[in-house]
Amino acid sequence: MTDNITITGVVGTDPHHHVTGQGLPITSFRLASTRRYFDRAKGSWEDGETNWYTVSAFRQLASNASQSIRKGER
Repeated sequence: MTDNITITGVVGTDPHHHVTGQGLPITSFRLASTRRYFDRAKGSWEDGETNWYTVSAFRQLASNASQSIRKGER
């Protein structure tokens, strides 16, 4: 069974790319995701708490991620 989860946010760290002894490429980075909601009492948009996630990619996706993702990007 495969689960797909979509999280939007800002890349919090530069990707760390390495290759295992068996030749498996792995790239990991931290992602910050902050919920926005409309506060009816204030009549304005507010930021909720920030959740931090560690994202790991393997094989070809790891190689692509290490070359195209940078800290601070959405």
